[in-house]
Amino acid sequence: MHDLAGLADYDVLIIGGGLAGLTSAYTLQKQGARVAVIEERGRPGGLICSGRFGDFTFDIGAEAFAAGASEVKDLCGELGLPLVAPSGKSWIFHHERAGHREGALPIPHGMLGIPASLDDPGIVGALSEAEMQRAREDLTMGQQVGAEETTVTGLVTARLGKAVLEKVVAPVAGGIHSASTDRLNADTVLRGLRPALKEHGSLVKAVAALRGLKPGKPAVLAPEGGMFRLVETLAQRIEEGGGLILSHVRGLELEPVENESDAESSATSGSNQPSSAGWKVTVSNTKSGPTPGASPINIGEAVTVTVPQVVVALPGYLAAPMLHKVPGIAVGELPQGGPIAHITLFVDCPALDAHPRGSGMLVQRPSSKDIENGCVGAKAITHYTSKWPWAQEAAGKGSHLLRVSYGWANGPEIPVSVEGALKDASRLLGVPISPEQLLGSMIIHWDGSLPPFTPKHREMTAKLLEDIRAYPGLDLVGSWVAGSGIAAVVRQAQTIKLRGTGWISEAEKDALVLGTRASRLAVTQSETVANALRERGLKIQLRQVRTAGDISRASLQKLGGVGVFAAQLRLALLEENCHLAVHSFKDLPTQP
Repeated sequence: MHDLAGLADYDVLIIGGGLAGLTSAYTLQKQGARVAVIEERGRPGGLICSGRFGDFTFDIGAEAFAAGASEVKDLCGELGLPLVAPSGKSWIFHHERAGHREGALPIPHGMLGIPASLDDPGIVGALSEAEMQRAREDLTMGQQVGAEETTVTGLVTARLGKAVLEKVVAPVAGGIHSASTDRLNADTVLRGLRPALKEHGSLVKAVAALRGLKPGKPAVLAPEGGMFRLVETLAQRIEEGGGLILSHVRGLELEPVENESDAESSATSGSNQPSSAGWKVTVSNTKSGPTPGASPINIGEAVTVTVPQVVVALPGYLAAPMLHKVPGIAVGELPQGGPIAHITLFVDCPALDAHPRGSGMLVQRPSSKDIENGCVGAKAITHYTSKWPWAQEAAGKGSHLLRVSYGWANGPEIPVSVEGALKDASRLLGVPISPEQLLGSMIIHWDGSLPPFTPKHREMTAKLLEDIRAYPGLDLVGSWVAGSGIAAVVRQAQTIKLRGTGWISEAEKDALVLGTRASRLAVTQSETVANALRERGLKIQLRQVRTAGDISRASLQKLGGVGVFAAQLRLALLEENCHLAVHSFKDLPTQP
């Protein structure tokens, strides 16, 4: 078990070690903060994680991010992670298509299945003549139709008709967001599309303007070696920079620490203004639950520590009880994520060397009739070793990794088994795969992990974030407040700012406060200036602050350059925690 009392020695405590928590920690550390991250499970990373068969390591969670996400691309570049694009087309499996038997059609080029052209083979092959005629009405109906629709269902149905929604958009949206389209906020999952509709007067033309008429740049990217390399490298940089990451540690409660002066003021005025004296956080060690998907179990005695700043980087259903002791902060009703199961199959199947369905397939939602007729039960399949060239090289010729996904949001319950996944994979890919060809398998459940970002939820979280701003040193991050997708999570986490922290001594009244680093050299230099000012009759007090440059053994380059030695002092001046500071010239950036 960890000795948890030491968490009080850090400037910022990040509760939750997923992508949001790690990005927040890395962002704050670059500002000069000493950061500690706690994660209740046995590893950081959250929904971005890896599995292994022998020497082959692969993604078992999220495996790519939207290629237009400049923040994620820049972060990967900063971390030295080269990016790769997937290879091969993606397809949609239709139980019935335009009156024909089941079969596969390529996903139309566009956004979330919404095509950039109605001549796209993926659209033409999926729709009947009447359904195609309805879709073409989008080109002439004017920009006002559907302009006020907030959900993907409302927007696509109003513009292109129900058939395009059900046969094309819904399979893509369900595969990516694990939610039905009536629960997806259009502005969140289709960024920029509604303004483009207003400009171009057609949804199809709007998509073409945003994505181009023909496939060009890839829609998604990933670090070479797997998406899990991002969270692994973030964790490595945080620890190299002097940060602490503790797994099997859970945050239990959080409440603000009230200054005595604040308490006297509140008693006099009747005000309930937030305090800024720090945060009391109760934490506990944990151990793994009885099954891989089960919640960890608290062990040992809980410990309460006081820290200057807290970032809550938990899923909504875990963050809500953490915040219940913060006055004026209330988490509204949270949408529930659907059941999700991924079955990873590692097979010896040379016939798959031909990559019959490219990078994989998304499956049209089955009707009750389809289920009665014994349809494919999976909602998607990823041919991982076809999608990512580095993975095929790592797995070896003839060996293939398949990820078969199950779990329809608000839909039929499909039994999940390795045997069933092999049958579905054979049917979807058109290549028979027998149990004797199975080299390894893994079943991962993510039940409730991806709640939809509905319009109502968007309104609630916007108000919640506004209310949180009244509390200095408290931040919320994560997909439940940032929006769906890796890009949204990273974008929000990178906005977190360091509150002035780390002061070793309190300031005396009526003193001119000179801020200084805590190193012997810095204190000596600052004392020289302080004595010169004292000789002129001024009352001077030194206040020492520890910076990332003082406590870390990492190289200056990994810490982010010479500015890390001065960042806390610059922040202290801006926040009026000191009146002046003395720097060695070697510690200051010299660029214009």
